[in-house]
Amino acid sequence: MNAGSSYCADVSLEPPILIVAADEQVIRTVLAACEQADPQRPIMLLPQAHKVRTYLRDSVATGRCPATVVVSIDPEYVQPWALVHWIREQPAPVGKVSLVVVSASGYTDAERDDDLLLVRPDSLEDLSHAVVDALTRRKQHSLH
Repeated sequence: MNAGSSYCADVSLEPPILIVAADEQVIRTVLAACEQADPQRPIMLLPQAHKVRTYLRDSVATGRCPATVVVSIDPEYVQPWALVHWIREQPAPVGKVSLVVVSASGYTDAERDDDLLLVRPDSLEDLSHAVVDALTRRKQHSLH
């Protein structure tokens, strides 16, 4: 897969899992984890982090807000948590989406929230569990 292109596994009515990543190895690992976690769920890939805000705004207008957003934090990114903070500041449904953050660098307590799971990029099993947990929490939130 070309890291510069977008990918969508399906166009069904299920809300997709949105993957935000540029590194091809991370993309392959996250795709495999998402497919393992929920093989029927559509997957949308946005390799360019700068396009995520537009995608999320448009997703509300089309009724296709993602079930979960998996964000791969690039250590070269100047403000790696800016996207996470922006998502949390948005009104529902965007602000309430479950987040899985793939990061080797860790985080501080100020960057934690109850709907954010942090996983390392080297474990397919951990990523898969994190995606399942995020989807489960989203279902629980939608029931309230």
